[in-house]
Amino acid sequence: MDSITRLHDVLLSPTIQNALKTPFFRDLLTGRELPETVNEIGLLPIIRKEEVRAAGRLAQNREGLVCNEVSSSGSTGPPFLTIRGDRELSYIWDFFSQVFPINDSRTRVLQINNPFHGFLITVPAPIHSHRIGIYDNASFEHGIRTITSRHTDRNVDDKCTVLVGMLRTLIAFAQYLESKGIAPLKSDLNTIISFGSYITPESRAFIESSFCCRVRDRYGLSEVFGGAAQSGYDDWYYFDPCVIPEVVDYATRVPIKEGLGVLVLTPLYPFQEAQPLLRYWTGDLVVATHSRPGSEGRLAIKPLGRARYGVYDNVNSTWVVTPNEAYEAAVITPGLDKVPLFRDSGQVVDPIALGHPMYSISSVKSSDDDRLNIMLRYVLAQDSNYDPTRVSDRLRENLIARSQNLRRYVQQGKAVLSVATESSLEYANISRPD
Repeated sequence: MDSITRLHDVLLSPTIQNALKTPFFRDLLTGRELPETVNEIGLLPIIRKEEVRAAGRLAQNREGLVCNEVSSSGSTGPPFLTIRGDRELSYIWDFFSQVFPINDSRTRVLQINNPFHGFLITVPAPIHSHRIGIYDNASFEHGIRTITSRHTDRNVDDKCTVLVGMLRTLIAFAQYLESKGIAPLKSDLNTIISFGSYITPESRAFIESSFCCRVRDRYGLSEVFGGAAQSGYDDWYYFDPCVIPEVVDYATRVPIKEGLGVLVLTPLYPFQEAQPLLRYWTGDLVVATHSRPGSEGRLAIKPLGRARYGVYDNVNSTWVVTPNEAYEAAVITPGLDKVPLFRDSGQVVDPIALGHPMYSISSVKSSDDDRLNIMLRYVLAQDSNYDPTRVSDRLRENLIARSQNLRRYVQQGKAVLSVATESSLEYANISRPD
């Protein structure tokens, strides 16, 4: 842990100086005391996506660089374009070439192409990747052959042991196995790496049972280089050294060590240059701890989804419904309409099952008493015979079963939960923007 802190201390000042090259950060930080160590990072203001989006090129360092665009939020919110410069990409390549030297033995990986985001960063590693695509006909069949066959490439493992993909492409692959009657698939896989969306217990169990292999999830943002990987030992997520993570109280913005809060990230220069971000408010609610056995003092998190899709009691400073609880309840309740994904892919079995459930959750304080009125709205599945009353009752039951705090609030008369259908709505989901 001390080595990570030292690295953060060394790189924080150059990171701030790089940000000060932009008009946006010069205006923001002029006259402020600047931190010299990571323990003083709270001297910097927290910035939000909306501010960076509005600033546009004024928040970017393009001078002397060749830049590539990265798209974020396109599937769950207004588009947000950030950039990567050629100098940082060269640095990343050189740095990781030393960290992960390619030797005489490389791991064989099956990777499902990411259909989103535009430009993606390539990090060198001692692996050989076979790539398949959600829109490439028969690529799932090729993927099955890849992970169940022996190979003879020079200096590469003869068997494929790792599967990598965005969560929903992995679910689509697992659905394909099930439709062909070959799940669970016997193979040499020992690790599945998912990313891109909040993973529910049901989704994790479905993928793991389909491939007979454990899933290790990865948290990250398109606009930030560096994220957190789920440990194979305790299921908590630990951050890459090239980013400074903090968790702050949702209401006060004060940093916290334990409990529920919003994740704030500072990607470090020279890993991120063209699009500097300081204390960037991710909007993601997480459980934080610094007391995991063997990792005392190091931040570990569990992502819970977008904070704005939960219910927060401002009076009692309590999360009544966390976003993952609402999302999980919606996902497992039959009868909710969904926005289909990959509908035009010939190998996707059920585009609707892959999609985001169409629901929204909100709350207001009662004007007559101190009770919290929580409203859960959803769109009934089209062309279905579902009884909306039964669907509403089931959704209510599932949410109360998932949320211990909500159950307590309702039982104590501190909250009233109403569930009803809408003909249409702007759906909410807890997945981070893809």
